[in-house]
Amino acid sequence: GSTQVRGMVDSLLYSSSHFPSVNWLHFLKEGSAGEGFEEGHFDFSRPIPVRRPGLSPGRQVLYAPVLSGNRYYLTVQEVSLTATGRRDLAEKLLSKLLEDNRFFFPRDMKVRSVLLEGEGAQADFAVDPDILKQLLRDPDRSELLLDAVTLTLAENFSLDQVEILINGYKSEQTLPQLLRRVNRPFFINPE
Repeated sequence: GSTQVRGMVDSLLYSSSHFPSVNWLHFLKEGSAGEGFEEGHFDFSRPIPVRRPGLSPGRQVLYAPVLSGNRYYLTVQEVSLTATGRRDLAEKLLSKLLEDNRFFFPRDMKVRSVLLEGEGAQADFAVDPDILKQLLRDPDRSELLLDAVTLTLAENFSLDQVEILINGYKSEQTLPQLLRRVNRPFFINPE
């Protein structure tokens, strides 16, 4: 259906935008831009500009988790938040990510602080460690939540590394690795 096609095309357009030299994609059917290759609101007979989320003035991006069947995905959402500075914006972005995705994150989880320094960030969250450990038993879910936080900060502030603290402390051995390096280009697949 058109919703599935839109998700696949948007995924390719957003992912391709991480290559600075790529400005458009041209979809071909059996080697040519064939007739009858239209789906929904996309006209595949011409090149489609890549989507560079958050590049509009006053717009930012959230990488939001999604559960489809028994598989987890990230989707890109544009938001418009006002802030008094970079740190305030980072805290507001992560707070919005948590608020809008309470199905995935612990209900009592809050942003304590975000420190942006050079090409890295440190995000500190307040949460009951026992509830967090219980939620993070699923390794796919753990990676999804950590990627949502990491990519949201990395893309809005051009960061190469994000460290996540829990209640002011670095990762315990029972939690996944919370120092995350961002390798570009990265691919998200919301299917």
